[in-house]
Amino acid sequence: MTASAPLDFRKIAALVAAAGTLFWLYTFYAIAHVPGDGFQWLAVFPLGMIFALFFLPAWLLVAINKRPGLALAVGLCGLIAFAILWVQLLNEFPKGRQESASSAASRSASAMSSTVLALKNGSSGAAGQVTVASG
Repeated sequence: MTASAPLDFRKIAALVAAAGTLFWLYTFYAIAHVPGDGFQWLAVFPLGMIFALFFLPAWLLVAINKRPGLALAVGLCGLIAFAILWVQLLNEFPKGRQESASSAASRSASAMSSTVLALKNGSSGAAGQVTVASG
């Protein structure tokens, strides 16, 4: 029977730190594709703080080969922090295709003009229900 090799926490910590670093880099790509007025880029700051507080120390500990268990724990905490923050950000980002203000205003003006035209043509006051989308 062969003895199994002990877990190499340094390699596992390096993989966790690499996963966190790659996810952090991916967030720039994901945020760049969020429709909006630019305020979505404020999400870069807390994401960067998580990277600096968790993954830079993990990389440092892996690089100097000191306390690999601590490096692994710090990296896993960083992944958990990324997950919590990313779920929150996904709830804050607009869903799907965002409607522009000009198209909403155009639809609103069209609905009002058709209502005015119906009333002008002698319709009985009930020209139908007009729904105006709010942005």
